[in-house]
Amino acid sequence: MGKYFKVLMISSMVLILVVGSLSGCGAKPEKPAPKEKESKIPEVPEILTEKEMTILSTMHTIDGIKGVEKAKEKMEQEKKKISEESEVDQKKEEKDQAAQKNINLKMLIEEEAMIIPVLKEEKVEDEIIKPEAPPSDPEEVWHKVEENVTKLHRQWNVLETNLQDVKVSQTKAEEYEKLMDEATKNISDKKIEESLMSLNELTNYLAEFRNYFKSKVPYEIYKLKYLTRKIALLASAEDYEAALEETKKLEEVAKGLRQKIIEKDGEKVISKYELSLQDLQHELKAENQQIAQIKSAIVMKNIELMIPLFESGQ
Repeated sequence: MGKYFKVLMISSMVLILVVGSLSGCGAKPEKPAPKEKESKIPEVPEILTEKEMTILSTMHTIDGIKGVEKAKEKMEQEKKKISEESEVDQKKEEKDQAAQKNINLKMLIEEEAMIIPVLKEEKVEDEIIKPEAPPSDPEEVWHKVEENVTKLHRQWNVLETNLQDVKVSQTKAEEYEKLMDEATKNISDKKIEESLMSLNELTNYLAEFRNYFKSKVPYEIYKLKYLTRKIALLASAEDYEAALEETKKLEEVAKGLRQKIIEKDGEKVISKYELSLQDLQHELKAENQQIAQIKSAIVMKNIELMIPLFESGQ
């Protein structure tokens, strides 16, 4: 009986294996588990571009303050001259209008400018100092600049959320905030050169932040723009050695972009850029401040020519 039970058990197991094997052959293969959709890299947020333009416009305004100061001095001289030469007493408004006719604010701003010629190539406009309606006092300009700084802090509050979404490190964000505080203090202390330098440094971080987002235009182009502004500021401060060091960085960044530009049929564009950079280096070595500023603007113009190559999607 025991022997019969063992044979029965073995036979049953064999039958189960055979049936399982046959059913396995006819079964449809299991479908692989659906892959999780890869998270799409978001486009460069509009707030980043807006913040960049606020910074550059603020730089334009600050760079014009020395011109406003000169205009104020000349205004006082003209009013005094008018009072001395006039045979009748004039009202203050009449003196102001007469004196204003002899003052060219735009020319005075351009004479004192450190970075405006470069910013013009970026199509940056001054939203505060208007030659057709000039401010009467530099203090009035500084007050409006401080309002822009408040705007920059609010824009950062929005941008920071976007940066968290693409996993920008907390360290980078804290570095940016520290630099924002530095720029704010420089502006509060009415330090023109220091304010321009610290604001421009902010654009370097914004250029790096662009690399975390999807964009047709490589973030390196914005690095080139930042470096060109920095060189113009250093040259205006007559720190030619430091400016020349920065031109080496321009060479390095552009070298990495060269092939991409050529692939976009931009051989002439990169060639013009490289020649303009050589011209700038020559003027920096010669310590020719005025021409170095002109050459910096030409370098910026050629960087701007790179952007449409990528935006066109050719």
